[in-house]
Amino acid sequence: MKKIIFELDYGIKPIRTYDEEGNYIDAGVIPDDLPENKELEALLDEICNEHMKLFLDNSIEFSYQGFTSKEHKKAFDNKIRKVICMLRNCIRDKYVIDVNYDFGDEI
Repeated sequence: MKKIIFELDYGIKPIRTYDEEGNYIDAGVIPDDLPENKELEALLDEICNEHMKLFLDNSIEFSYQGFTSKEHKKAFDNKIRKVICMLRNCIRDKYVIDVNYDFGDEI
């Protein structure tokens, strides 16, 4: 069965797609064989943008800065939970979904 992996990566929507044999297909896009979902697309964009803001990225330095508070981390985690739920509702029996994200208590 085809697979979607949810994982954060700097500068790209957190979705990776693989075929039945485990070969990489694409990253950052919802597969064409799934129904169009503007809310899901917008939430993936929002998560990507918020994730990028957790880093300092300039001509001198690239480093992880992290969340500003526990509340910020919790709100971010809730968006991830929502997008995963939305993905599961969209994929039905077409894909397996793996989540590569730690919902730990990091600040």
